[in-house]
Amino acid sequence: MTLILPFFYYFLKDYFYRKERSSVISNFFMVLLIGLFFAIFISPFPWVQVVLKISQIVMVFFLIYILSFLIQAARKKKQDSGKILTGIFICIVFGIWDLLNSIFKILEFHYSFFPIVYLFFVVTIINILISKYVRLYKDMELINEELSNQKNAFYRFVPVDFIRILNKESPISISIGDNKEKSMTILSSDIRNFTNILETIPSNQAIAFLNSYLSEMEKIVYEAAGFVDQYSGDALLALFADYNERVEKENFNSADNAVEAALKMTSVVRSKRIQKSFSIPSEWNLEIGIGINTGSLILGTVGSERRIDTNVVGDAIRLTSKLQSLTYLYQGRILISHHTYLRLHRMSEIGIRMIDSAFVKGRSQPVDIYEVFESDPEEMKEFKLRTLDLLSQGIFEYRSGKFGEATKIFKQLYHEEPRDNLSKIYLKRCKLYSSKPLEKNWDGIFRFQTK
Repeated sequence: MTLILPFFYYFLKDYFYRKERSSVISNFFMVLLIGLFFAIFISPFPWVQVVLKISQIVMVFFLIYILSFLIQAARKKKQDSGKILTGIFICIVFGIWDLLNSIFKILEFHYSFFPIVYLFFVVTIINILISKYVRLYKDMELINEELSNQKNAFYRFVPVDFIRILNKESPISISIGDNKEKSMTILSSDIRNFTNILETIPSNQAIAFLNSYLSEMEKIVYEAAGFVDQYSGDALLALFADYNERVEKENFNSADNAVEAALKMTSVVRSKRIQKSFSIPSEWNLEIGIGINTGSLILGTVGSERRIDTNVVGDAIRLTSKLQSLTYLYQGRILISHHTYLRLHRMSEIGIRMIDSAFVKGRSQPVDIYEVFESDPEEMKEFKLRTLDLLSQGIFEYRSGKFGEATKIFKQLYHEEPRDNLSKIYLKRCKLYSSKPLEKNWDGIFRFQTK
């Protein structure tokens, strides 16, 4: 019995004040009772009764201290403190009752209630412990759920594919300056004349439309084994790697996947489903321009200790953005560079034509520009397929400096299909260069003066 109170106190201390240190008084009682416990065994027999009486007196004072400890915990509204305090008081009351009954014979029969009450008190303590661990388990489930939600929220800002490329297992392991150079296919898209569309609908409806549109586009990119790295207004930048563990595909190829995504994106926009759902006037012919390029880029994290962001840099990114902006000039939905074209496995399955060679400002090497017209209206698609050889001949004559021959071909193409803006572009160039002497270093490669 001498050691029960010290252990019980340690239980209460750990239960209510785990992080706090034990008081000097409690330590004094603990050392004294433990010393008395061992003294019982080593003392001569005549002294055992004396040591037992001293132990009982010390236990009474220690019990009073424990009661004050519990009362303090109850005042601070510590959970379960009231139950334990009530149980101890009941045990004390019945203990005193049994003592008085044994001395003064209050009842005709002698029956000890304390063992039964003490048993119920022990059962109550066990029930409190079980309840505590049940609460801890539920709290852990809630914490895990919250952590999972936070993790999923983080992945909405930083794609899981981006983290995998950095060879990181989780968002926690990401730090500023993490980077990796990788060859990937980049897709850049935006909505043509989006500013004009915004003027026709309320601002809240514009945001709802934009979110619906971007959600559709992101879904297509994701299903094609890519991921959206960046949103900027109505524009998005998506990346495609040559391997993605979450997608099983035969002949996995980033260039094919990017072109496949681009074709589905233009198909969804052409269906006008999103446009109709937000009551955008039909006269606003919703169109998107997409540029695709394949090349080396650096993926990394930038920022500060309080704010971190992902970033993708490289010449391949700039060229992709330029191709996307050139869709306005050529009036093509999808433009790809020769870097992407040479990696396609599906060239024979989809409509593609070479439309230009140009120097983009800031680049020392020219880029061959191809138009993917597979998603064009059937009439336009049929025209472009039928005139592939004639267009190639016209471009060859132009690049050879034979502007007269080139003009005849492009006029023929223009009269056959005036809506194809490419013939207009080349007719304008032929007129410009034929009006002055041919340059000695003429190579037919156009030089864009703006980025």
